[in-house]
Amino acid sequence: MEPMRDRGRDEMDDLSIKMDELALRMDNGFNRLDADIRALRNETKAEFGRIDKRFEQVDKRFEQVDKRFERVDKRFEKVDERFERIDQRFESLYRLMFMFASGLSIALLGVLGTLLAALL
Repeated sequence: MEPMRDRGRDEMDDLSIKMDELALRMDNGFNRLDADIRALRNETKAEFGRIDKRFEQVDKRFEQVDKRFERVDKRFEKVDERFERIDQRFESLYRLMFMFASGLSIALLGVLGTLLAALL
């Protein structure tokens, strides 16, 4: 008859093996998780790099738009100058019309005064 093995020791050995297997599985799982996190970080960095490039393109377009607005502003300044000259011409025309109307009124009053003097 063979000597009986210690049943507690066998259970401890089995438990130890299971614990080692569990530790190995956990290590493998954490290694996969670390790899997944690294991959996500790399993807995120790459996407942010693409987004940064797009923003640079948008910034360049805004610079072009700003330059165009500067040109439009210069044109409006020229238009403003022209309107100022037109305003000056209208002021001169208004003065001339006022002088003409005043002279005409004075002449009309003179004619009326002469007519009234001739009638009386």
